[in-house]
Amino acid sequence: AYVKFEYDPSETWDGASLQVTVASSRSGGDTAWYNTPSTYEVKVYGVDSASWSESSLTFNSANSSTQGWGLDTSTWPWVPDSGTLLGTIDIPTLTSTIGNTYSLSGDDLDTFLNADSDGDVTFFMVRTDTRTGDNLTFASKEHGTYAGPTLRQYSTSCAYPIGYRANGGSGTVP
Repeated sequence: AYVKFEYDPSETWDGASLQVTVASSRSGGDTAWYNTPSTYEVKVYGVDSASWSESSLTFNSANSSTQGWGLDTSTWPWVPDSGTLLGTIDIPTLTSTIGNTYSLSGDDLDTFLNADSDGDVTFFMVRTDTRTGDNLTFASKEHGTYAGPTLRQYSTSCAYPIGYRANGGSGTVP
């Protein structure tokens, strides 16, 4: 999954949180209890380029080694050509997680956001298991029930949601 955000590049990030909400989760692989993973491990990479558009992004364009945000598909799990691993979001599989929000935060995320000079970043999220029959979907901004991905800046007094830019949307810190 690719998600891009736009924010004021002069913002100083301290306590940032990338949040995603599970829209669907289904185990379609082996149903034997001993083969069912207890979590989906979702690695999150950050790329300081957001030079793609949702309307034109395809597997072939994402697989281009000429893009800073392109994928290296020569190994599994796929990783962005120039991505920085920011951490992992673990999504439980043994209970219903639909509608639950999970987040990634920490010094690596803050450092990545503070190092970006133009306020346009892409996050690439990939499940690391190889269970091809399983399905995990995060809500997009177009989802009718659940919130799309958010990037939040926490302070001692409040949290500021940062809207993500896809299909022409944008967001800034208030």
